[in-house]
Order: sequence, then C-alpha cells, then structure tokens
Amino acid sequence: MTNELTDLTNIPAPTLTLDPVDDGEVAEASIIEVDSPAAPSLADSLSAEELAQVDAFAQQIDIANSQQVLTFGAGAQKKMASFSETALAKVRTQDLGEAGDLIAGVVTELKNFDVDDDDKGFFGLFKKSANKITSLKARYDTAEANVDKIAKTLEGHQVQLMKDAATLDKLYELNLTYFKELTMYLLAGRQRLTEVREGELAELSAKAQASGSTEDAEAVQKLSAACNRFEKKLSDLDLSRTVAMQMAPQIRLVQNNEMLMIEKIQTISTTSTKKPDNLTAACAMRMSVDQKYIYCTNAGENTISVYKRDEETGLLSMICCLPISGSYPKDVAVFPDGKHIASVNHDSGTISFFKIDYEKKLLIMSSNAIKCNEPNSCIIVKVDD
Repeated sequence: MTNELTDLTNIPAPTLTLDPVDDGEVAEASIIEVDSPAAPSLADSLSAEELAQVDAFAQQIDIANSQQVLTFGAGAQKKMASFSETALAKVRTQDLGEAGDLIAGVVTELKNFDVDDDDKGFFGLFKKSANKITSLKARYDTAEANVDKIAKTLEGHQVQLMKDAATLDKLYELNLTYFKELTMYLLAGRQRLTEVREGELAELSAKAQASGSTEDAEAVQKLSAACNRFEKKLSDLDLSRTVAMQMAPQIRLVQNNEMLMIEKIQTISTTSTKKPDNLTAACAMRMSVDQKYIYCTNAGENTISVYKRDEETGLLSMICCLPISGSYPKDVAVFPDGKHIASVNHDSGTISFFKIDYEKKLLIMSSNAIKCNEPNSCIIVKVDD
C-alpha cells in the first residue's frame, strides 16, 4: 500500500493523470468484518416474573392432546381479532375532517365580509348611505352569527377530540397487553415444542429404530404429526402477534393527527390581564389585508390587542395589548397599509388613530382623536385615483 494511504498526517495535493494506477502500484482493498447483530428474542420484551410464568405454563402444555392444541391461545387470538376490528371505530376519526372544514369556514366567512360595492371611488361611499349602512349591518350580523355558530361547534369538536386522544391512549395500552400476551403464548409454545421434539420424540424414535416394532413406529408418527399441528398453531399465533405489532403505530398515527387538530383549535385571551374582571369583553376583531395580523378591541379595560398570525398553522401570538385613549372601543378599523388602525370609541364619542410598531410592540398615537357622537363602526377603504 502506498505511503499516501498509510500516512494520514501528510495529505497529498490532488493530481491529474491518465494512468489508471500511479507508480505501477495497486492499492489493496481491505475488508473489515463486522459481527452481525443478534436477532431480537421474544423473551427480550418480558420481565423476569413473566418469563417464570412462561416456563411454568410451558410444562402444562400437552402437545399430544389435539383438543388442547386446537384451543391453544384461541382466547388471545379472539380478543386481538375483535380489537383490531373495533379499536379505531371507537373514536370519531371523521371529526378531523369536519373540524378542518369548520376552521376553513371561519376564514371563508371573514373573507366574504367585504364592504366593496358596485359604486367605486370616493363619491360612491355617500350614495344611498342609509341603504348601505342597513345592508352593512345586516351582513355584519349574519357573519357574526355564523362565526359564533362555528366557534361553538369547534369547541364541541375540541372536547370530543380530547376525549378521543385519551381513549387512544387506553387502546394503545390494551393493544400492548394483547401483544405481550400473544408473545407469552408463542414463547411457551415454542419452548414446549422444542422440549418434546428433542426429548420425548427423540426417545421414541430411538426406541422404534432399536425395536423395529410397528407400534413404536406408529407412536413416533403420531407424536410427530401432533408436533407439526402444534407448530402450525404457533404460526397462526405469530401472525396475530404481527397484527398487534402493526396496530401500535397506526393508533399513534391517528392520535398524533387528532393532537394536531386540537392544537389548531386555539383558545386565546384577548387581554394581557391574567384575570380580567367581568366587565371586560372582546368587542370587535379585524384582520390585516395581508392576513398576517389580527386586531381585537376590549371593552371594559379599553384596550386593543394585536396578534401575529402564523402563516402555516394559523395560530395567534399576542404582540401587544395597549390602551386606546378612549372609552368602550366598539370597533377597530385597519388601514390598507396595515401599519395604522383607528379605534372607534363609543362612550367617549371619539375615533383615535394609531401607528403600529410591530418590532417594538407599541401603539403610537399618530394624530389627535376626532369627535363623533357615539360611533359604532368604521370602515377605511382605499380610494381609487
């Protein structure tokens, strides 16, 4: 072997050559032999007490008893078969789709609440203003009712999904019990089969060969056939054990999907106060044009909360919750630039304007508040040039 391959402290510079092997030397390939890992044993998953139970049970098995062979492990197989058919049917997995549709319905409902009309431009805002206000109020009431209905339904789904998650935990433990029980049957059966073949059957075979008796030969054939039948029974038990082993990740998969849906149904406080009093209530909620931020007014403590919306999960995180220099903020209007908002303060009869500093988490009053007699709602639209 060349010095370059043996001296790892002096790494040579890369060189180019058309010769397949430099200096006529052939690098010898060395084969490193690695011992193959030992196959896992059935006994590895059992405790010392369970192994003792297996040893005691193995001595009770009578392979020559055809009735005992037919019923060996049948109870465990029946329980596993029934479990595999009904386990996932016990949880309402269809709730995953229904809850997802409801969440999408909230977004659709809010998107459909559009104040644009056929009349564009500045003067269109004042055309038939009375009819517009009436129509806007009706659409607002409809959207509010629909969102409230969806929210209540989602809360019910969330409770059901949490119950299903707890049920799946129990099903997983039950499946583990069945898996261990089948393992113990299989281990005891294989242990007893080995003992019979290496002990009693070997002795009978030796006796039959020595005596040449027909009766001894029939006894060997009978016991050998019984061992073969018992071995097939053990193969059936091994198949049931494999089903139990495959059920475990399926249960966890369904449970993880439900947990993801539970996380998407988020309940979040609209104030920064840990224990707000009974007079505090959320009044209005708006979303920025780019759908990255949510704004919510809080009556009672007279604040506006600003949230950042995760674009992948839709979950909200509070940026700030600050006072609005007014009383009873009944609504909040978002400017098209997404950097300014207007707080509609019903009791103080004002509309106050703020600039949002998302990085510093501040609401900065950008101009003096304007007077307005008991304002209820405000819409800010971009006027076409």
